[in-house]
Parts: sequence; structure tokens; C-alpha cells
Amino acid sequence: MRFPVQLVPSGAPQVRKRDFGLSHAHPSPPYSELAVDVPATATSHLGIDFGVVCKHTRALSSARFLWLNIWAWMCFWGVIQAEPTQIYPPGFRPAPPTVHALVGAQVVPRPGERMEKATVVIRHGRIESVGTDVEIPADAQVWDGAGWTIYAGLIEPYLAQDIQTSVAPAEEGSGDAPPQGAGGPSFYGVRGQERDPGLPGPGYGNLQVTPEFRAVDQAIPRRTLENLREIGFTVAHVAPEKGIVRGQSTLLTLGQGSPNAIVLQETVGQCIGLNRLHTVGGYPNSLMGRIALLRQAFFDAHYYAENWSYYGQHPSTGRPAFNNSLKALDQVAQGQRVFLEPGSVLMANRLQHLTSELGWSKIVMIASGQEWRRPDLFQNVSFPWIVPVDFPSLPNLPDEAWDGVDLDTLRAWDWAPENPALLRKLNFQIALTTHGLRDIKSFRQKLQWAIDRGLSESDALAALTTV
Repeated sequence: MRFPVQLVPSGAPQVRKRDFGLSHAHPSPPYSELAVDVPATATSHLGIDFGVVCKHTRALSSARFLWLNIWAWMCFWGVIQAEPTQIYPPGFRPAPPTVHALVGAQVVPRPGERMEKATVVIRHGRIESVGTDVEIPADAQVWDGAGWTIYAGLIEPYLAQDIQTSVAPAEEGSGDAPPQGAGGPSFYGVRGQERDPGLPGPGYGNLQVTPEFRAVDQAIPRRTLENLREIGFTVAHVAPEKGIVRGQSTLLTLGQGSPNAIVLQETVGQCIGLNRLHTVGGYPNSLMGRIALLRQAFFDAHYYAENWSYYGQHPSTGRPAFNNSLKALDQVAQGQRVFLEPGSVLMANRLQHLTSELGWSKIVMIASGQEWRRPDLFQNVSFPWIVPVDFPSLPNLPDEAWDGVDLDTLRAWDWAPENPALLRKLNFQIALTTHGLRDIKSFRQKLQWAIDRGLSESDALAALTTV
């Protein structure tokens, strides 16, 4: 895996660039000291396999969180890359050093723990050792880390992107794509309801169900990744946002490099949402229809898997039709992680019951921001939450206009920043996300609002670095 590194000293502004080649493949005993609460190859509660992501900034005041009070300019920005040792032919410049030692820095391996005047040794893109009594290798390039604070880089747990492939509707009158009817796919008793969804190749009979889609196969706007990197994020979990069953997410480093080099985990989980609807042909055009379609799709996937299992034991019965959508959906039944975006607190509760009905074992819920309205609905569940900080800002209204604002709207404006703290008080694991922010640069401000309304700095740091 490869992760970006940023270092900011406490001295005068100065800019230099260097490639440390920081990454990891297998944990070693020294490496686990900086493993941010889990072993380097463990799977976190959000299902993202990650190791140590190091970000270096100026030490923070106790009254603020993370980089909110950073005064110094960034003097060092490196993209962590793991490249094999190469011998270049004559005429090429020498390869950069592959062993580095960051000496005398303050290291924060996990929230609440600090190591003073510690040394971090990086060899061939991997953290070799971390500690206060680490011996500096003779072949290492030494970097004076006095005044630096090294801690785990920030992780964006839910970067939803409209990155699906374009729809290519079947030719009208071809007989392969009957118009979408109110019955929906597989509505037995109505002739012609088995449809070509209009996508290249085989698939499900409704364009809202595309579980075979993979975010890793699509181009992510580079500016989107750069904007996240500029505010301190080093890794992003990228999820498709179109449709109901949206497809499979991926994990990317935000470092600069080729698309092949920035992929950390090809597939993280299946993404499902009921908050956004991209209707093609009219079905489903209601919330009830979306739930019915979601349930039917998973019933179809179960039937599809049983059909193929029976065919494997009885080949003479005839080969079932291939369907890559249903094949991908069956991975959820086999234990694949599911990211659910309900859109409201009541739909979160409804999806909670649906997951029990369908037997999904690994659930991550995307908070709607309304959990403060009905915290009693989630007292008997234990799945983790990804919590947006897209809190509403008070509008600039004339005095006479405030009389027209209803009480529920005023309560929503007041309670929204307290949602992260509320979920933590209910003992949920949370991860904070920029999802939903119109201006990503407002993330720090919104984060401070959450801290001011009860979220501890330690919980905030953990929610951004240990997802």
C-alpha cells in the first residue's frame, strides 16, 4: 500500500519536496507500534484494509483539534511510493535514496499516545521501525524532525462520486428492451417484463440495480482528490452514488501518480442507497417501490445462486442464464460488507430491519444527520456509522423574517452539530466524512462545531485516522 506524507515544521516558511517511498506490505513488530490501534493488515470496523498513514504537522494547542491552529507553512510534501530498487542505464540520473530516518520528531501512533524525540525509519517504502531508541541505519538519509509532529494521515471514509458508465439504451423496437412498466423487473404474470437494462453486456432488468459496477474501473476527477489532500486527507474510500444498488467501492491513496499506483484496495464493499433516485423509465418512482426493488433483487440473487448450484450437481437440467448483476449481489450473502445510505433516520431503521431479514452480516450505515431525532431506534444495534459534517449554517435573514421559520427547522439547525457526539454517547464507532459538503474547505470549521457541541478531540482524531 502507498500513502502520502506531509510534514510541517514549526519554523519559518520553507518549501522542499521529496519522495520517501513510504508504504507497507507486511507488518513487523516495530511496524505495529504505529499501526493506529489495529495490526497493519487487519480489517477495520469499516472494512478498509490499511496500515500506517503518516502525516506530519506542527504540534497542536490543547484547545484545538488537529490542524485547526497550524501557523507554519508546509515545507515538505512527499508522495509515498513503493518502487522496487532499479539499476538505471547510463545517462539516467541516480535513483533516489530508498532508506530514510526522520529523527527527533514527536510521534502520535494513536489518539492519546505520544512518543517524544522518536525516530521513524523507512526502507524501500516501508516503515521499518519506530521508537525512541531506534538505531539509525548507516545507509539512511537523515532528516531532522525537530519541531515536527508525526501522526496518522486523515482518511475520507465515504467519497461518493457519480462515476458510473453512461447508459446506452437498446434500440427501440428491437424486442430486446421492452419499456419499463409499473410492474418492475421479474413481475410474473405480465408478459415481457424480463428486460435488457440497456447497459453493455448482461445485467439486471432495472438500471437502478448495478452491483457489478466497480468504482476502481472508473476515472476519479483528479481535482477532487487534490482538494481532499489540500485539507489533510491522505486516503479516500470512493463509492458510487447513482442508483439503489450502486456497485462496489474502492480505496485510493490521494498521492500523485498513475491510476494503477494509487489503488490500495480494489474492492471494499457493496454500496446501497435510498436517498438519491436516478429514474429511467418510471420504476421505481416511490420510496415503497425502491424498497420492493431492493428486496426483490436480493431474492433474485439467492434464486440465481441456487439455480447454478443445482445445475452443477445436475448438468442435464440445462444451463441457467448468466447474470453478472445477480452474481455480484450474491457476494453480500457470502459476507461482503455493505455501505447503506438511507437518507433519513426512519429509513435507517427500516434498512436495519431489512438487513436482518436478508441476513447481511457486515453493515456500515451512512448517517443522515437526523439521528438526534430518534436515538431510541438504534439502542440495540452495533454497526458503525460514517457521519457527515455537512451541518447547516444559519441563514442571514432580516429580523422580521425569523418569525416565519418553523420550530422544527430551528431545532434542526441547533441539533445538527451534536449528531456525532450523540452517536459516540450511544457507544457507536464513527468515522467523519466530507460527504455532503458543498464547499470542502469548510470541513475544518464544521469539525470544530462538532467538537464545540460535545465530540471529544480524541474521538474526533480517532474518527479521522482509525476508520
